[in-house]
Amino acid sequence: MTTNQLPQDWQPPQWHPDFGDPIVQLEHLRSFAIGLLSAIPNVKAVLETPEKGLMDVRVELPNGKIAEVHSIPALGSIGNRRLAVFVAPDTVDEIEHYLDSAGAAVEFVAAQD
Repeated sequence: MTTNQLPQDWQPPQWHPDFGDPIVQLEHLRSFAIGLLSAIPNVKAVLETPEKGLMDVRVELPNGKIAEVHSIPALGSIGNRRLAVFVAPDTVDEIEHYLDSAGAAVEFVAAQD
């Protein structure tokens, strides 16, 4: 499922708790998307939930580059999350980067434009 609304209007998917907390993931991704839209007004950020337990923001930058951003548990820190950013996903040029804050992820993605 793809949600092509403003990040403020995104709704958490309904899935079993064994798949993780969709509200926590959604709020983390929403914070990133709102920051990115502020930094690059003509960027496209779409919430995707391709399967239960999996959620990401697909980013289309003005220069045509694509990125996927996932909220994942932080290493060695229970309850904290970080963002996994994949620029040019599923290509030979894919860049994989992990960031501890939404602001840092926004800066990293904006630098790809």
